[in-house]
Amino acid sequence: MRAGIGITRDSNPFLLSGSVDPQAQLGTSDKSDTVTSAFAGISIDKQISLQRFYLDATETTYRHDNFSYLDFDAFQYRGGWDWRLGTRLSGTLSADRRQALVNYGNFRSTALRNVVTTEHRLASLDGWVSGGWHALLAATQDVSKNSVPFVQVASYRLTGGDAGIRYLAQSGSSVEFHVASARGDYLDQPLDPVRQIDDGFRRTENYAVANLPLSAKSTLRGRLGWVDYQNNHFAQRDFSGSVGTLGYAWRPTDKLSFVLSASRDRTPYVADTSSYVVNDTVSFAPSWQFSPKTALTFTLSQTASDYLGPVVASAAPARHDNLSSAELALNWTPLRSVTVNAGLRHQRRSSNTAGFDFDDNIASVIASVQF
Repeated sequence: MRAGIGITRDSNPFLLSGSVDPQAQLGTSDKSDTVTSAFAGISIDKQISLQRFYLDATETTYRHDNFSYLDFDAFQYRGGWDWRLGTRLSGTLSADRRQALVNYGNFRSTALRNVVTTEHRLASLDGWVSGGWHALLAATQDVSKNSVPFVQVASYRLTGGDAGIRYLAQSGSSVEFHVASARGDYLDQPLDPVRQIDDGFRRTENYAVANLPLSAKSTLRGRLGWVDYQNNHFAQRDFSGSVGTLGYAWRPTDKLSFVLSASRDRTPYVADTSSYVVNDTVSFAPSWQFSPKTALTFTLSQTASDYLGPVVASAAPARHDNLSSAELALNWTPLRSVTVNAGLRHQRRSSNTAGFDFDDNIASVIASVQF
């Protein structure tokens, strides 16, 4: 059992541009807010013979000082069964659920509270064939629901499957090849031929995954794929292209570690001027465990976003954003059952589209106790 409380000070929770008058947009000259959260939860992790069962469930309340209409309660969980049958068959049955306020950097309706609920279901099978070869199968379902309509990133249900093979070397290195296909349906979004807003889509992806321990202190991990996204009715909004991640982790000492990563993703973003967005991100995160009870992590990241696939001709250039973020996090465990987390974060976005730039500073302290 665990419980805790947190306080967060956010200088710009709606991520308003500096050119926007907060009095006209929010009805107050103060665009900052202080959020108090309280949570209680339970964690279970039990190994019974070859079977592992786990559950992590938390109920959290969020209360805002200035913008009380943003108050909400979130119920989140992650649970599953890692099963094994003999020496050749293993797999996972799992489910998780998360709730959070939408990112107001793109959701511009500041008078509305939009809570996004995401759920993921997984059933997977790993069959050892011979030597280091494994056959992989999985069935998944993802559901994302907005509490109010958000056309650009609409609510959806995505159901699909994944088949692949893995080779696991005695050195610990591994490589996988996968083919995945899923069918998506937008929820509560009718077909709109005028704006070419669809009611569903199909997403396919071919990808490879590699995990390469370079030494006792460093590891290289990567995922490279090609995604193809096809709408039910409006081919003009279809897109395809490369996606992937590459990460390098180095731990020169027991107390010091470094993680460097780069990624590219492509996701739908439906507007007259775009059908999808390409995000290219690089990040660097050193971590220092400077005492048995205290750890410090610093994270720098940069994301370039291109909004592509317009369905309406425009003389203006396609929207391009650059998001920079710097975060300092301190984890302190003064007692075995007590944890205190403190963080400072600064983020800034520039954009070639008026009104989408912002600056934001966030400070938070969260204390929790386990029973």
